[in-house]
Amino acid sequence: MAKRIGIFGIVISFVFYGLLFVVPFLPFATATKAGIATGLVVAGEITFWGGGLLLGREAVKKYRQYMNPAYWFGRNARDRKERGEET
Repeated sequence: MAKRIGIFGIVISFVFYGLLFVVPFLPFATATKAGIATGLVVAGEITFWGGGLLLGREAVKKYRQYMNPAYWFGRNARDRKERGEET
């Protein structure tokens, strides 16, 4: 159950960050838009790290490796495997 809640928290954090692209088009004053944007960033960070805590160290490590540009095309990962290093 904690794993599902952790995944849900991380997914919701991306939704919060995605909503940042909508904020400039809202019919509010600039100061209000800044407050909304700040709230979305804070909510995104809290839900992301909360989900990461529920998922555990290994899941966060996998996510960070997945987001590392050095591993996007597989060359660096293959090189490390050939040398016998842990990926």
